Amino acid sequence: MHLSNAAKEIAGGNYRVFLPIQSHDEVGALSESFNKMARDIEGKTAELKKLAFALEQSINIVFLTDIKGNIEYVNPMFEKITGWSKQEAVGQNPRILASGETAKAEYDELWKTILAGKTYRYTFKDKKKNGQYYWATAQIAPIKDEKGEIVQFLI
Repeated sequence: MHLSNAAKEIAGGNYRVFLPIQSHDEVGALSESFNKMARDIEGKTAELKKLAFALEQSINIVFLTDIKGNIEYVNPMFEKITGWSKQEAVGQNPRILASGETAKAEYDELWKTILAGKTYRYTFKDKKKNGQYYWATAQIAPIKDEKGEIVQFLI
C-alpha cells in the first residue's frame, strides 16, 4: 500500500492501516513515523470510546460548559433527572436549573474559585424543567488545555 492510500484510509477512520517498511531511507523513516501515528491514533480512539461510555452510563449528572458557562455537553442522567433534553440544554447557561434560592454571594464564590483553577463543591437546590425541585451536590472543576489555560468546566 502506498503512503497516500494509507493516509486516505486513516482519514476515513480505518486506524489499522500499517505500511511495510521496505527501505531505510527517507521513505522508510516516513513509513515508520506513519505507522507510529496510526498506532497512537488507534490507542487514543479506544481511550476516548471508554471515556465516552463511562460518561454516557454514569449514574451522576455530568455536563461540560465553555469558559463562559454555556453548556456544551450533557449526559443521559442529566436529561433523566432535570427533564431537559440534550438538544434543549446545549447552548444554555446552567441557570436553567437555578431554583432562585442560592445567594448571589455563593455564585460569586463559585466563579472566583473555578476561575482560579480550583474545584468548587456545593449542594444546590435546583429546579427541573417541570418546576420540581431537587438537591444536587456539584463539584465544578476547571479543564485546562496543554498550556494550562482554562478552556471548559466539568460539572
